[in-house]
Amino acid sequence: MGFKGIPQLKESILEIQNSGENFLGYLEHERLMGFISYKKEGNVVDIHRLVVDPEHFRKGIGRELLTSLTKTFEGIEFIVSTGKANKPAKNLYTSFGFTESEDFEVAPGIFCTTLEK
Repeated sequence: MGFKGIPQLKESILEIQNSGENFLGYLEHERLMGFISYKKEGNVVDIHRLVVDPEHFRKGIGRELLTSLTKTFEGIEFIVSTGKANKPAKNLYTSFGFTESEDFEVAPGIFCTTLEK
């Protein structure tokens, strides 16, 4: 996104541990290659982070993490926000049946898109 003001980019380990989010990780040879975090509130799973080690982009890790999460909570609603210009993320989510519901400005000239399933 080119925007350094994303709160998650500045969090300490303690802040992440106290975030209240649930985490699923993708390990390869005992090394963390990616993770997805979420909060389940009622019948909605709110995806907070989907992170893949840049050295392992385009290897299906994000897809596998999202598959695992959507199978775990099959039949309930999902919501996620990502950068409006983040085509790879938006393409991944739409391939899982997510649809864009709204755009919003997080800082002057910086927009995100919310997707729902």
